[in-house]
Amino acid sequence: MKFFILASVLIASVKSYSTGPPSFVCDDPDLKPKHDGNDFQTSPSPFELSVVPGQNFYAIQITATADVPFKGYIIQAQYAEDQGDDAGYPVGEFMPEFLPDSDEEKHQSFNCETEEQIGNTISHNAKGEHTQVTAIWFPPADLPANTNVAFRATVVKVKPEFWSLKQVLTVVRI
Repeated sequence: MKFFILASVLIASVKSYSTGPPSFVCDDPDLKPKHDGNDFQTSPSPFELSVVPGQNFYAIQITATADVPFKGYIIQAQYAEDQGDDAGYPVGEFMPEFLPDSDEEKHQSFNCETEEQIGNTISHNAKGEHTQVTAIWFPPADLPANTNVAFRATVVKVKPEFWSLKQVLTVVRI
């Protein structure tokens, strides 16, 4: 009986992370997973973060640069280090997207550092491997012109191997 209870707890624990990180991910502006005391990899990342401006939106993309799929990700736009007291705080919101022919959301949304239901942070939403993920981010309407924003992502290859990616851009309003 003890074995059954222990196995059930372990399966529930693994399942909860395969569908995205827990909500306490919002507590760390570095977006570091709590994976058994492991730290970000210091080797060159097999993944790339790119940010492409559109007309009042930005396409955020994580791509595997080698034949190395990833199992998890979390993406957040933050005020950059030069933004004083706001540095590290989430800014803007991600567009809700749905899987083709489904009501299931493509990304899991989080409302970090706010009570508003705006989805300022997103992550993987289901178990599986990815070679590319794209999301659409909108700056807030009241964002001052030419504000530097740090787009951060954590990409998980397997539980003990994950990388921190960052790209800082000046957000220009059109």
